[in-house]
Amino acid sequence: MIYFLCPSYSAYPDIQTLCQQTGWGILHKRGFDLYLNGKKQKITWAIDNDFGKDLAIRWGGKFTVPIKTINSPRAVTLAAHKKRSREFLQKYLPTPKTWFNLKDAQVPFIARPSTHSGGSDFHIVRDKKNLSLPRRDWYYSEIIDSKEEYRVYVGLGKVLGAYKKQFKEGEIRANRAITGMSWGELIQAPEKASNLAVRACEILGLDTGGVDILGEKVIEINSTPTISNSYTRDMYIKFIKSIK
Repeated sequence: MIYFLCPSYSAYPDIQTLCQQTGWGILHKRGFDLYLNGKKQKITWAIDNDFGKDLAIRWGGKFTVPIKTINSPRAVTLAAHKKRSREFLQKYLPTPKTWFNLKDAQVPFIARPSTHSGGSDFHIVRDKKNLSLPRRDWYYSEIIDSKEEYRVYVGLGKVLGAYKKQFKEGEIRANRAITGMSWGELIQAPEKASNLAVRACEILGLDTGGVDILGEKVIEINSTPTISNSYTRDMYIKFIKSIK
């Protein structure tokens, strides 16, 4: 059996769709109790027997299970903390120039809190005078003048597929939640972007993730990238079956 370890059954509708298609399960935990597909259940694990081995893919869930698991709790936590992961990545890979103290940031820059998703909490700052940001843990990045952005999917050291992101006129964010544009069919990413994506996952210790590359710089890594259409579903199904 294949399980996705999630914070709750309904946390990721795209994973619900994938599991309904494949017959795989979503596990989440309340206290000491495990829930399978939203129902409290005692799990009998197939660790190594005639029926094969169970496999878990950590998709936001921080709890552990006694079977082989893709993505560790530490790696998932690090990837989710965008500020901390940027600090880590910039030691080894090209990233946007980043400041971790507001007084050091050089305008214009982008201000974002340490945790964010879907293009939210994105502030372009052109003047620091009278700047007021909510009391949160922020980091500040240079603005990259490029419309060449890729989402590269990585699994166990290999590129699984990629999308070239679409930008709206006058918008510097290419998130689907912002543009409303579908990314369409998977493509082969440029070699430089592919190599950066694989290395970024290695540095954070992720077995699989979606890496955003803008120009030739690593923006961030998502351990729960949206599986938005049949192309990405088929890609992940093929990848997971290859592990089994």
